[in-house]
Order: sequence, then structure tokens, then C-alpha cells
Amino acid sequence: MIDDIEVVVYLPSQDLAENMPKNNVRASYSVGDQVKIVDGQHSGLLGWVVAVSSSMLRIVNIEGQIEVNVSVTEVAFSSATHIVGLQPRGEYSKWGKLGERNPNDVYIGKRVMIIGSHQLKGYKGGIKTTTPEGDAFVELDACLQ
Repeated sequence: MIDDIEVVVYLPSQDLAENMPKNNVRASYSVGDQVKIVDGQHSGLLGWVVAVSSSMLRIVNIEGQIEVNVSVTEVAFSSATHIVGLQPRGEYSKWGKLGERNPNDVYIGKRVMIIGSHQLKGYKGGIKTTTPEGDAFVELDACLQ
């Protein structure tokens, strides 16, 4: 960023950096982007974009407790690190009535989405198996592109 009036926009296909008026540049949000709501009723909420439609975004907060619809003008990209997922379990009883038990099995069948700076960002799938150490094996949905 240059200042409050101009920004530098890099065009990788041209290997070119151009100065542009800031009011001519808009964020383009995609499913899987981590954002923070900076204005409006839900200001301060941190979450992931789960749907995009014209000028509105559907956001699920980090804890997964609420979903909200907000205008794209009310959000900003967020780089805060929040990892929600399977965690290695500490001490647990390995043996139940039917033998050894994996405490992460409660996540099998849950739907997940790839987030962050990854080539599969936005892909969705289902957890097929887990390990007591906190690993999850996910089967991604097929997408025709």
C-alpha cells in the first residue's frame, strides 16, 4: 500500500505493478476466506466465508455457533490464526465395553471445508476416519470444472 489514497496492484501475468486510486480497488471474497466483520450488528465477529452472492456474504464464525449474512462492505480479510479441528487427546480410557476406542470417532461423518492459502481452498468433503493422535482422513467432494 502506498498511502490512504493509492495502492499498488501487482499483475503477475504482466509482471507489472501499477499505482491505482484506492477507491477503484475492491476485495473479491471466495468461499473459504477468513474474514472479520468490521461494521454493523456483528462487528468483531471472526469467521469463514461459506457462500458468496453478489454483494452479500454468508459467514460462519470460528466457533461454528452462528451463521450471519453481511454485506461485503462490512467485512475485511483476516489473517488471525485460528485452528479449529481435531486435537490430540490427552489421557483417555483406551478400552471400553467393546475394546479399544478412538475418542476422535465423534468427528466421523462431519462435513469440513479446506481453508487458508492452499490449492484446494474452498473444497468440501467428509471425515471418513480419525486417529487418537488427532489426524483426520477426509474424502473430498468431486467438482466438475
